[in-house]
Order: sequence, then C-alpha cells, then structure tokens
Amino acid sequence: MSVVGWFPLAEFSYYYDILRSEKKVHVLYNFRDAGVSSGYLSRVGLGTSTESIGVSPSASIESISETSFAQETHDTAKADEQAIRSLQEQERMGVLNQDFQVLEQIWSEHFIVNSPRNQVAPNRSVVLDIFRQGLAHYTSFDRSIEHIRIDGDIAIVMGAETVQPTGNAPLAGERVHRRYTNFWKRDGETWRLIARHANNIIPD
Repeated sequence: MSVVGWFPLAEFSYYYDILRSEKKVHVLYNFRDAGVSSGYLSRVGLGTSTESIGVSPSASIESISETSFAQETHDTAKADEQAIRSLQEQERMGVLNQDFQVLEQIWSEHFIVNSPRNQVAPNRSVVLDIFRQGLAHYTSFDRSIEHIRIDGDIAIVMGAETVQPTGNAPLAGERVHRRYTNFWKRDGETWRLIARHANNIIPD
C-alpha cells in the first residue's frame, strides 16, 4: 500500500528534528474501514519509535485529525468535478463551433467514439475527419449532466443531449435527442476525453 499526504511541519517543528536526526524514521498511522482496496487514514505522523499512535510521547507523533483529511478529500473531489464540468462545456462549444484546435486539445490522441451513426471511430484523427466531412455539424447543441463519478484518474459523465444537425449530417434539420456517456482521464494537471458513447433516442 502506498500513502501520499502531507505533514504540517510549520506548525510542529519537532518533525524537522526527526528528519534531521538521520535516524531510521517510521510512518505511523491508523487505517480505518480497511477493505480489499479501500479505507482511509484517520491519524498519521512521523516518529523514531514503532509504538502505536498516541501510546507514548516518545513516538514524537502529532495526529492529523480525521476532519482535516476529510476536508482535503472533499476539496479535491469538488475541484475535480468543477474541472470536468468546465471541460464538458468547452468540448460542447468546440463541437458546436467546429473549433478543431480546441477539440484537439481536449480529446486524447486515442479518443474513441461509439457514435449515433452506429459506427466506432477508433481515434481522434478519425473523429476529426468525420467533423471535417460535415457529418457531425450542428446549428444547436444542448447538453445536460445528470451524473458525474470520479474514480481516481478516471471520470465518467452521463446525461442527455439535444442537437439539430445541418448540412451533410444525418437527420439534418431535425431536432435529435440522445443519451451520452463521456469518459475522461487525468493527464498531468488537466483531463482528456478518452472515450464516448452516444445514441439517438427513437421516438415512440
């Protein structure tokens, strides 16, 4: 198991002494609700003793509260969701305005689409060719987000879209409703759209 986090060195100066001592350092922690692949740290610290957290002052441990970890996790999740919502809107506008430069930045090179045309476009180049041929050209494009799930470096967005194709696009002139799922993957400081499925809703 790998643990990534921070220690409040500015507030607890004795951590500096522990690190400068060049002695063997132990990371001591409590891990709650441990499952096969999940759980959370409730208390964590550095020390030169192997005693459990809080057992002895010699452990040189200062606990980081559950509230601090929970707040940090909440803030990260909120920031990720905001980033995904912003990119969803940028991508929608890029499609509507046929802004290929924006779309190339948002779509992964390996972007794959299972399209409403009942065909799979296996990468970004093929998808862009479809757009350049006018087969995905719209006079209007509305999109709603119904659910976002972020699992590590993957974000899944599900919802509905309404488009009005034009020109060479199938169903040109009609108002088309469809369901979609977008898959985003974290790439450094941003996210890239890596896969998409969309299907038209057939009226009853």
